[in-house]
Parts: sequence; structure tokens; C-alpha cells
Amino acid sequence: MRYLARQGLALQGDNDTESDLIQLLHLRAEDKPQLTKWLERSSRKYTSHDNQNEMLENMAHQIMRKLRSLIQKSPFLAIMVDEMTDVSE
Repeated sequence: MRYLARQGLALQGDNDTESDLIQLLHLRAEDKPQLTKWLERSSRKYTSHDNQNEMLENMAHQIMRKLRSLIQKSPFLAIMVDEMTDVSE
């Protein structure tokens, strides 16, 4: 999940079999037999859209805590802002 998020790829597809996350799990399961068994379970896989969103939210909070810690320890802080005006009509 972290890999897909870092690459900016969608986790969810039109259905679970087309999901990038599920496809990546199946690819990883080729060398991890425990993962194959886990994926073959019929219930409670923890791969629902709600669970995915909750895990992503937890990752985002972890990143924010790390950034806050780094900012608090740093003697300097810089903020860069870039603006691009949309000129299309």
C-alpha cells in the first residue's frame, strides 16, 4: 500500500480483482506462501475500501507527526509557495 501511495497510483479499481493493491498483493504472494493463504481466505481480508482509506490516513498522520518533529527541532523554517495562473478559457 505504501508503495502504491508513494508512486501516486490508485489503490482501488472498479472491482476488487482489478484493484492495484490486490494485484500487487498477488504478485508479492508468488514468493510468500503465507500471503497466498491469506489472500485465499474468504472473509476478513482487511482490503475493503474503508480499511484502505483508514490505513492511508494513518500513514498521512505519521508523516505529519514526523514533519512536525523535524520542524520543531530545526532552528530555521522556510516556506515556498508557487502559483500558476490558469489562462485557458
